[in-house]
Amino acid sequence: MNTVPASITAGSGDDPAVQRIGAVTEALRTYERRMFGDGPSAVPGERTYVQTLTSALLCDLEHFASANGVDFTEAAVAGHETYADEIAAARRYAIGDAVQLRHSPHRRGIISGIDDAHKEDPSYLVRVPGLPYVHHEHAVSLEPVGSFPPVKGMFRAAVTVDQAEAELIDAWAHLHLGSAEAAWTQTYDRVLKALTAWSGSTSHELLTNLQPQINERVRQLRAAVPLQEHPARLASHDNTTHPKGST
Repeated sequence: MNTVPASITAGSGDDPAVQRIGAVTEALRTYERRMFGDGPSAVPGERTYVQTLTSALLCDLEHFASANGVDFTEAAVAGHETYADEIAAARRYAIGDAVQLRHSPHRRGIISGIDDAHKEDPSYLVRVPGLPYVHHEHAVSLEPVGSFPPVKGMFRAAVTVDQAEAELIDAWAHLHLGSAEAAWTQTYDRVLKALTAWSGSTSHELLTNLQPQINERVRQLRAAVPLQEHPARLASHDNTTHPKGST
């Protein structure tokens, strides 16, 4: 038995959605009595019965729409879109949550900040890997998605976008310096593929956006490992240190 909470069926409370569900429940009860006669109402009640009753009402609504020259499918799609907007607008997110941009469904990112100046309708900062700017969106423009899937890095598993980007930066910096280790190439390919597949950004976007961090990592690696000098230059150092004729 799958029943609707009493607060919803009664349409009580200040929530407009709850009040509207209550109004629809009363309308369904009226429709039920008209179609099936008086008797104990099954709304709310057993799920299969409610689905059958709703389907019957939709069928008659389509008859009504046709009789009045209205495209029922178009009206139903518009109603569903409004419903989806209302559901999306009611969601609340926390920093670190993974989301999809509804107006760009191929783009995914991470909530990096929350502007709750208007607590009834907060806005969110969304960082999408590969993009040089942060999206400032309200909940109605977002959808929750699965977290970034763990991917094997060089020495650890990257379980967040930030960790995956750090692995990509490190791998690309080592390759830039001419590392001959195949593991760096494998890490680079594996992490880049995971980031592009999850975020929807291209390889070019990701690498371009990470270029400052890559350059800094290259500088760090160069500073950590002294450059090998050419033998002729080393000889010149020896001549300076030990002039001819000295003992």
